[in-house]
Amino acid sequence: MEAEEKELGKIASFRIGEIDGRFGFWVDIKGQGWGIGDYRSFVHSGADRAWLTGLLTAAKVCYMDELVGKPVEVLTTNGTLKSWRILTEVL
Repeated sequence: MEAEEKELGKIASFRIGEIDGRFGFWVDIKGQGWGIGDYRSFVHSGADRAWLTGLLTAAKVCYMDELVGKPVEVLTTNGTLKSWRILTEVL
């Protein structure tokens, strides 16, 4: 049986760069006694730009470094990250 959990945390860091020939971003999220990371590779498509624009809009910021400290909700299954989102309800 899968154990699904929702946790509240904040974005601890947000970095953009290239690794192994792939351009993307890394986000580190931390909460009370836990931390988790996420990587998203971009292929420079319209969908990728739309996703990032949506993230900035939800967080009510203009620059990616302004995402640090924003509150998030993290969904995990058996300790594996499934998704995360900006907590727009508290901004």
